[in-house]
Amino acid sequence: MAKASKILYWTPRLIYITTVAFISLFALDAFDSSFSTWHQIRNFIMHMIPSFTLLVFLIYVWRKELTGGSILIIIGLALSVLVFRHNFRMNQSVIKSLIPVLLLTLPFCITGILFIIDFFHRKKQRNILH
Repeated sequence: MAKASKILYWTPRLIYITTVAFISLFALDAFDSSFSTWHQIRNFIMHMIPSFTLLVFLIYVWRKELTGGSILIIIGLALSVLVFRHNFRMNQSVIKSLIPVLLLTLPFCITGILFIIDFFHRKKQRNILH
């Protein structure tokens, strides 16, 4: 595999994993000294459900780049609308509402596009070899 092919192969996967790690950081707010240890652990696990779901989806996307990338783009666009509307209701500012959209949902769209590009690039490489 050429260097460009390796970069194209690993970039969407690393962006996806980094995005899931970033989202997982939000689960740390489950730890509060006013609750018991078991209550904190239960809350942490509940907060980690989205991250666990995204990691399971990574297994699918890793093998099915075209459909997985398409689903990631749809997820990113749908979440963009939801995140923007939620933040706009809270602060009535377009700029302040766009920042969470860029941080939380744009990586899914970019990753989906890169998975699709990788799919077609690898398909083209297989056709050249045959």
